[in-house]
Amino acid sequence: MTDNEKKHLMMVTVAETAEFEKMADVIRRKHEAIAKLDTINVQGLVSEELVLLNNIRIVEKERSDVLKSMMLSAKDLNDEGAITAKLGNEDSATYRKLHAEFQNAFNKVVQLNNMSRILLLHSLAFIRKNISILTNDGNRRLVDRRA
Repeated sequence: MTDNEKKHLMMVTVAETAEFEKMADVIRRKHEAIAKLDTINVQGLVSEELVLLNNIRIVEKERSDVLKSMMLSAKDLNDEGAITAKLGNEDSATYRKLHAEFQNAFNKVVQLNNMSRILLLHSLAFIRKNISILTNDGNRRLVDRRA
C-alpha cells in the first residue's frame, strides 16, 4: 500500500465526516424551522439536504473505490488488526481516530433522522385527529367537489 493511498483514504474519511456534520446541522435547523412553522426556511433547508446527500454519495463512492484499490472492505474498517496490517501502526492509529469521528457524525445524522420520523408520525396523528374532528368522523364533507 502506498503512502498516497493511505493519505487518500484519510482525506476521503475527513471529507465524508465533514459532509455528515453539515447534514446534521441542516437537519437540526430544519427541525427548528418546522417547529416555528417557517415553511420558506424548511424548503431551503430541504434543498440543502438534497445537495448534501449528493455530496455524500460522491464521497462514499470515492471511499468505496479507495477501499477496493487497497483491497479492504467496509467491514475491515472496524477491524483494528486489518487496518493495522494495511496501514501500519502509526497510520492505523491516525485512521482509527478519523474513522471514530466519521462514525460519530454518521450516528448523529441517524439519530436526527429517527427524531424526524417520530416528529412526522406525531404530526400525522395530529392531522388525522383534526380531520376526524372537523369531519365528524367522516360524516361531514369539508370540500364540495362539484365547485
